[in-house]
Amino acid sequence: MLILLSLVIILINRMIPVSSVSFWALKLGFFYLFIPILLLYSFKKKPKNYGLNFKNYKKSLLYFFLILIISLPIMIYGSNLEEFKSYYPLFYSDSIFSFAKNEIFICVIMLSTEFFFRGFLMFELRKKIGWYAIIVQTIPYGILHIGKPPLEVYYSFVAGIVLGYMDYKTESILPSFLSHYIPSIIFDILCL
Repeated sequence: MLILLSLVIILINRMIPVSSVSFWALKLGFFYLFIPILLLYSFKKKPKNYGLNFKNYKKSLLYFFLILIISLPIMIYGSNLEEFKSYYPLFYSDSIFSFAKNEIFICVIMLSTEFFFRGFLMFELRKKIGWYAIIVQTIPYGILHIGKPPLEVYYSFVAGIVLGYMDYKTESILPSFLSHYIPSIIFDILCL
């Protein structure tokens, strides 16, 4: 039932256009965080069993730092490609304050995204199909990147598997959240 509801949430969310980073954060916070948590409670399930915890935080931090080290050269290379320089940062910032404010909204976006795909969806699927849950959650996650620079679309499928693996092993979305959010800030800075 939760799997079917996940698909409905994705479809409804995609039908609502985004006009600003703050609205995007509000929209994803509502559809990808608030509603799934509400659904979990309504089914007598605990969000901490769906990755909202600091379980295995040392392993999570290790995974994050490994991803950061591996992704830095990729980010430096990508930030020099015109397709990324013309796309990122997603929202215009006319000052350091404006940039920081946008990145705080992006934090909500990343947390919501990681919880929805690697928490809510993957941990529910894990009970039914085990390791295959990593692959299954990656498919809608990757598809949602269509419309971004083509290299990012391909990269998102690989990233979805890697992020899913880390969360699966730690039983927490902490490694995927850190590995998605912190590099996104670095990449935005590199693309300026």
